[in-house]
Amino acid sequence: MLAERGQLFTADIWDDGQEWPAWLVGDSTRANVQARKICRGLWTGIGGKKAKSLPGTTTTRMIGATCIGDRPEVWVMEGQPDFAAAPVVGKLIGRDLDKIVFACVTGCNDNPAPLHPDDLAHFAGKRVVIAMHNDADHGKGAEAAHRWARQFYEAGAADVTGFDFAASNAKDLDEYLVGLGKPTLAPAPLHALTAPQHPAASMQSAPAGLCAACWSRRVVAPSNGPTCSCKLYVWPFPLSRPC
Repeated sequence: MLAERGQLFTADIWDDGQEWPAWLVGDSTRANVQARKICRGLWTGIGGKKAKSLPGTTTTRMIGATCIGDRPEVWVMEGQPDFAAAPVVGKLIGRDLDKIVFACVTGCNDNPAPLHPDDLAHFAGKRVVIAMHNDADHGKGAEAAHRWARQFYEAGAADVTGFDFAASNAKDLDEYLVGLGKPTLAPAPLHALTAPQHPAASMQSAPAGLCAACWSRRVVAPSNGPTCSCKLYVWPFPLSRPC
């Protein structure tokens, strides 16, 4: 399905003096394209990493966000393996894949920056499902999932839930798929990820002189100042621009 949607393809990518067959994920914007070697080897030319961004692309953009359109549900994956596994898991658990867009956030460990506002703009009114990593990274997977959930709610998402792999003896969606059918693997339940404080209440609590809209998004910036980056988020109720 990802290949049919133009989000999964193969190519020969240069590394360490030769070309290597690789599988790549991206979308029609080609803003973010990530490659992994089919042989599962590391990219020597960038310090032995598993995934490589193609020249001219950036991990700050979410793969698939611009493909959302009028589909009501978005599955947000962390990294290439989960992204590739997502449609298979969706089909196995009986979801209507025609109503789902699969998106991918890459470079999470190297770049924990906020999601790009141009990508968040596509999430208004959507049901969002996050595959929250359950690996031994001192809770970074959970932190990322809840950080994204807050941003999705602020962008107007109708609902945000996350796969809980703790009960399934799996660290992520890819490992969950590999282990399906094993007696030790329980179904991965979905659980709600908490919405942020109502924006109106957040704006009322902004300290004097700071932009209330930025404050509601956990950004400290002087009102109308050079660092003020507030945007009018699309919520399910009218909200006037406060600055």
